[in-house]
Amino acid sequence: LAEILGHEDYQYVGIGDKERKDGFLDAFFTNVSIKDLNSIYSSCHIWLAPTELEGLHNVPIEAALCGCLIVCNDDPMNGMCMDYAFDNNTAMVYHRRDIEQAAELIKNPNWDVIDRMYNHLRNNIGTREENMKKLVEYLKAM
Repeated sequence: LAEILGHEDYQYVGIGDKERKDGFLDAFFTNVSIKDLNSIYSSCHIWLAPTELEGLHNVPIEAALCGCLIVCNDDPMNGMCMDYAFDNNTAMVYHRRDIEQAAELIKNPNWDVIDRMYNHLRNNIGTREENMKKLVEYLKAM
């Protein structure tokens, strides 16, 4: 992706549990606290979620709730992103492994989808308190 977009107009940031130094990333953060994680997400304009094999891929949700535009692929095994990432409505979706298309979406972002994603998540996921009440009611019913 960096070969297509370059480093002049874009910065590439990664987060993980092991440091990475491969020349692709401008910054890489390890062992990040929740507070720092929110700051990192909030500093990003676009969050690229290229994973193809992921369980519940909640990172795009976290990034979206911090104001990032989500760019993800349409792979059915991409961690259920397709449950909330609707192309050009709540996210920008590229075809699986089509890095040129991903680059085009990043070069021509549809910033309007950020608010729609945020509203979609807030209206459908609910607050922690609401979800805990649902869990308690579910457990009581068992």
